[in-house]
Amino acid sequence: MAGSQRRLHGYTMRNSDRPPRRYYGLAPRFYEEYPQESDRPSFRAEVVENAVLAKLRDYLADKRNQRAIQAEISRRTRKAQANVETLEKQLGAVRAKIERGTENLALANPEDVPGISRLLARWREQETALKLKLQ
Repeated sequence: MAGSQRRLHGYTMRNSDRPPRRYYGLAPRFYEEYPQESDRPSFRAEVVENAVLAKLRDYLADKRNQRAIQAEISRRTRKAQANVETLEKQLGAVRAKIERGTENLALANPEDVPGISRLLARWREQETALKLKLQ
């Protein structure tokens, strides 16, 4: 089974005279594809789960892994903060354009009004999109 894409699946066995037991084993379709493994190995769920939890505890108890996890959390936090700052700068720039465009609209020739209005509408859409990203 080394290197295969087959995974263990959980299932429950019920017997009338004892409480249900949980197991992990290969799905039945794999026994059709791999008849040489017809002995159907299965593993009690608590054994597999306890082994996984023990391995996870050992991994998390290692100081080197703790530092690596903390460094990754810090890196992602800084990246998120940088993204927020970038979006806030972009939002400020768009708002400044809207303000200037509104002033120019008041001073514009009548034939320039439709073009300036379309430009303002585009900037307002950008402003709305940036506000959504910030939220």
